[in-house]
Amino acid sequence: MSVKVKTKSWGNSIGVVIPRDIAKSLKIEAGEEIMIEVIKRENALKELFGSLDFKKDTEKILAETRKDMGGIWTK
Repeated sequence: MSVKVKTKSWGNSIGVVIPRDIAKSLKIEAGEEIMIEVIKRENALKELFGSLDFKKDTEKILAETRKDMGGIWTK
């Protein structure tokens, strides 16, 4: 199960709070030992930038799309 949470300062450490509904559904109680996987999310646009490899120019893609759609919405 994945859940997005924000980090918070906790003394000299950084902590996260598990939302009540998630803790309840997973039957997690205070004092229990659990394992979490930490993945830092970056800006989605930065993650996507340069990841797509375009083999065709934009005009050709638009022309093919118009043809595939039969000109219903695009003219």
